[in-house]
Order: sequence, then structure tokens, then C-alpha cells
Amino acid sequence: MADKPAETDKAEAPAPEETSAEPKKRKLPPKPVIIAAVVVAQIIGAYFLQKALFFHDATAAAPKERTEAPKEKKHGGEPTVEASVVMLDEIVVNPAHTGGRRYLAVTVGFQTSAPEADKLFEKNKPLIRDGLISLLSSKELDKLADIGYRDSLKAEIKDNVNRQLRDSLVSQVVFSSYVLQ
Repeated sequence: MADKPAETDKAEAPAPEETSAEPKKRKLPPKPVIIAAVVVAQIIGAYFLQKALFFHDATAAAPKERTEAPKEKKHGGEPTVEASVVMLDEIVVNPAHTGGRRYLAVTVGFQTSAPEADKLFEKNKPLIRDGLISLLSSKELDKLADIGYRDSLKAEIKDNVNRQLRDSLVSQVVFSSYVLQ
């Protein structure tokens, strides 16, 4: 009979695993707090993404432009001048007949081998940008979207800039970015 009371005591006492599982339930924060945290995270992410893509300060744009003179190289005894690329800041225009709903953002570079080109580009930068804005905004959206048209667009830009500089300094035009939306 002494064995029976010991068994009943064990049966009455709950198992240690069962009691520890119930009180340790984790409470989640209320739904409005979770929603607010997600919205704040999205706003912060959008701010930094927009800042990185669309806003450029003058100090960040300055290193893009090359200011040193081209270096001379010797190939087979003949001195040749190394070509340099002069970059312009990003140009954003609305293509023709889009009503301002679409835009083209392009960063253009000009390859030249003339030693005085850097100074000449810096001096005429506003005129060059104005000419490019006029040229690019006069183009139709379907032409700008055509990849095959970009080579002829580069030739037009080259002719436009060389005409403005009154010299054939530009040997090639390069796009370091070309975004059409």
C-alpha cells in the first residue's frame, strides 16, 4: 500500500515540460507598431535611394572632369599624344512630344587628344550643355529608345560640340550613362 500513494503523488504533479511551455509564450508587438516600423524603414530606404540616384552636389561632380593635360607616349620613336576624356555633368531632358511624362538622363564624355581641350571645355561648358539640351530634347522618343540610333546620335553630338568650339577637338563621344524612362 505504501507504493500506491507515491504513484498518486507523481500523477498529480504536472510534468516539468508541460508547465514551462505555457507561461513562456512570446508576446509580439501590436500590429500598428509593426506597420509603423515597416513604413519608416521604407521611407528611409526611399530617401537614400533617391539621394543616390538624383541629387549630385558640386563637390562630387568635380572629380569626374579630367583637368590634367594628356600625356605623351612614344611608339616606335614617334611621340603621340594620349587621348583624354572630358566628362560633362548629367543632362536630363524631356524628349519631344512626350508632354513632360518621359525623360532622358544622359552623362556624356568627349574624347580628345588636344592638350588645351580641358581648358576650352571648361570655358565653354554652359554653351556645350545648352547645345546638348536643345539637341536631345528635339529628338523623338522612339528614336532615343532605338539602340541602333545611338551611334548616329553620338555623331550629331560630336558635330554639335565641334561646331560650338569652332575646332575639331572631339574625336569620339561616349555615354557613361543613358537612362530613358
